[in-house]
Amino acid sequence: MTGRPQQGFGRDLEWRIEENNRVISAYFETDVPGWSGFRAQIDYTAGERELAMELKVFNGCTEARRVSPGFHPYFALEGNDFELDGRRLKANKFGEAQFIEGPTHTLVTGTHTFTLHSDELQTWALWSDRLGDYFLC
Repeated sequence: MTGRPQQGFGRDLEWRIEENNRVISAYFETDVPGWSGFRAQIDYTAGERELAMELKVFNGCTEARRVSPGFHPYFALEGNDFELDGRRLKANKFGEAQFIEGPTHTLVTGTHTFTLHSDELQTWALWSDRLGDYFLC
């Protein structure tokens, strides 16, 4: 997105929150110049032992738009170590983002195991800003 901030414009907008049963939806609609009718929505669905996050991007105009959507959950670590797809890693070694491919990955953060899955966005950025005991994916 030429002329747009590197981290996108969603972080600077007011998101609206709606709750319906087990689903919390956060969404925005904006009139960013040249992007009339653009909308993004993230649905969070909580289960007893799972949290599903679904990102939806809507283009409300007739012209095709190229976007690189992303959202970055933070995972708390117990110390600096974690495991990704069976490999032991250290969060403080990630000074810059590292990218992995594939629809499904397993993340172990001490006592918690997460299955990360995406049908459509299959490039994952992994990094830590080293400001605390957490890791971003």
